[in-house]
Amino acid sequence: MNIFEAIKRRIQKKYPIDAEGADEEVGVNMVEFDGVEYMELMKLPLDGNTYVFLSNPEDASDFFVKKLIVEDGEQYLTGIDSREEFDNALLHFTKQALGT
Repeated sequence: MNIFEAIKRRIQKKYPIDAEGADEEVGVNMVEFDGVEYMELMKLPLDGNTYVFLSNPEDASDFFVKKLIVEDGEQYLTGIDSREEFDNALLHFTKQALGT
């Protein structure tokens, strides 16, 4: 099982509804990038930062891992600083999704 399948199964267990109405029915955050809506699937506190795993509900292989920052009380998603930081966050998302 890959990370996408594991995360999808985890979300479906927690929220057994289709992605179409997820944002209205259970308060799942949707974020738009370049005209495409992405669903916030997981948040992960790690090494003093919070990372967010976002996936296109129409194509699970289309995903982002972003860093959540707070400035003046407002939350923003920003890019990750390095490949090493991305790999570390993705590893921990995978572990969390697989329950390991």
